[in-house]
Amino acid sequence: MRPAELLAESKARCIRSGLDPGELPAFSDRLTASELQARRIAFQEVLEVTNCFIDKFLSAAPDDPLLILMTDAEGCVLALRGNAAMERQVRRFGIVEGVRFTEDMGPSSIALSLSCGQPVLLLGKDHYQEALHGVACCTALLRRDAGAAPAGTLTFMTGLDDAHPHLLALLCATADSIERELLQRGRNEQLHMLNQALIENKHYGVVVTDEAGVVVECNALSVGMLGPALAPSVSALSFEPIAAIFRHVLEERTERMGEELVLTGREPFERAMLDVVPIFDGAGRLVRVFGLLRDMTERHKTEELLRNTEKLVVAGQLAVGIAHEVRNPLTTVKGLLQYSKSRAEPAYYDLIMSELDRMNLIVSEFMILGKPEAPSHRPIDARAVLRELLAIFDTQASRNGVEIATTGVDELPLSGDPNQLKQVYLNVLKNAMDALPFGGRIDIRFETSGGERRIRFADDGKGMSEETLRRIGDPFFTTKPDGNGLGMMIVKRIVASHGGRLSIESEVGRGTVVELAFPGDGS
Repeated sequence: MRPAELLAESKARCIRSGLDPGELPAFSDRLTASELQARRIAFQEVLEVTNCFIDKFLSAAPDDPLLILMTDAEGCVLALRGNAAMERQVRRFGIVEGVRFTEDMGPSSIALSLSCGQPVLLLGKDHYQEALHGVACCTALLRRDAGAAPAGTLTFMTGLDDAHPHLLALLCATADSIERELLQRGRNEQLHMLNQALIENKHYGVVVTDEAGVVVECNALSVGMLGPALAPSVSALSFEPIAAIFRHVLEERTERMGEELVLTGREPFERAMLDVVPIFDGAGRLVRVFGLLRDMTERHKTEELLRNTEKLVVAGQLAVGIAHEVRNPLTTVKGLLQYSKSRAEPAYYDLIMSELDRMNLIVSEFMILGKPEAPSHRPIDARAVLRELLAIFDTQASRNGVEIATTGVDELPLSGDPNQLKQVYLNVLKNAMDALPFGGRIDIRFETSGGERRIRFADDGKGMSEETLRRIGDPFFTTKPDGNGLGMMIVKRIVASHGGRLSIESEVGRGTVVELAFPGDGS
């Protein structure tokens, strides 16, 4: 229904109800002080924006007899501002904070505007009450967003003689300005929340620069990945390892996606993926450059593990084939040697047979790569197993000028496979010997600690670089000209099958320490 029709119906209702036009409007609906405070809090943002515009409006004409009312969507007066004389007069009419304009109290621009959803202007005798015949009132709706339900109303009240012909148009323009400000605030708040969610997220590193490449925002994760020197006001163009990528985006005005970064000394971060996108304003000017970092460390490790698994499959197939080919002639040699035992020197015969048995054991261990088998566990003395091996190994060590010393507990009982443990010892000692081409010392210590059985091999050889140390145990990785890269892989397999762990520490020029730790209960 149009405002004119609603006005006529409202006056007719007043007549039918016997409302005396000589009396002041009667406000039967009024908020309590606590209810009024609660409404103001809920309406706080609209009040803040509206008051800002009202202050500017009133400061331009401080002596004009103008009063401005703000209500909520139910017509309850939340604020009343304006000319002091006009305010006193209106308050005598009973129009104060907390009263509610309703349809049954006579026509008002507030109630009519809320009913028809349009701006409404009432001049003089448009009001039913005679006390308001000298007043001009106009009301416009306030919305937080286009198309949304009204959040409240804004009303201008002035004397009829002082009412400007364009009073309603001025009110509507003011209401539109307030609505645009509310809309912009809402958008800004949403952008702020999105920005905070992005900056404060724990899964992506964020680096934002201005058009010159100076960092304006960065989050904790990006600092963790790139270093504590990354901060607002720092130039990304001088900050490795992102400098070259950001420079390209700034110069070429094009995005760079999926750039892989190697992060040095930023544990636990080792690898990251960087996406950098230029941001332009409406005029096409570059205003920001946005960089997003993703931690790729675990993915890189997984891919490396998959590659190593593939290598293990190939290594296993190769090892099984070699083992079968070597085992056949070994069997023949051992048989012929046994056949000619009576003609051989007993000491040489025993040593040759022992070495042939050890070769056969090595071949069997290579079979583990292709067909892993559970070790045959039984109670053993780890130190006694080493003594058996050193009886043969000492000769080679002396010939190479290497001194081997054992210390620690006299016995180190654990549950395991003596043959497999001997194979572990053999590979570790062989690597230590290779690290001492001009002689040196190998210290072996047996000890118990924290419920574990530990065997520690320490040499004072040439040591290894960080890269070599990181790749120890990879199939086919070796630094030896005649090596195949399978020895330490076998060691890792055997130790793991015994429920133990292997740790290696090394420093170039200082030597290497290899520690084997097994469960104390033998499990």
